[in-house]
Amino acid sequence: MSGGADETVRVWDAKTGKCEQVIRGHGKAVTCVAVAPDGKSVVSGSQDTTLRLWSLETGAAIGSPVTGHLDRYVLFCEYAREKQKKLCFCFECP
Repeated sequence: MSGGADETVRVWDAKTGKCEQVIRGHGKAVTCVAVAPDGKSVVSGSQDTTLRLWSLETGAAIGSPVTGHLDRYVLFCEYAREKQKKLCFCFECP
């Protein structure tokens, strides 16, 4: 899993090194990605100041982008490890 300056999240095959999926939707560089503990979704943060949740099965967005980071971009994101919660947290940079 990687995020890039091309505004995408990419899913890679660890054995072959080939890109299996490209997820698009951010408006600026993707600065962080985190896979859910169940492996079914990924959260990504971006210089567009949003967090987005994606289905790894379809590559489609789940819900609307999380906004509110104002003029700061999201530098780090992670899933909570509790099974009942699908929460993530982030750090911002000016």
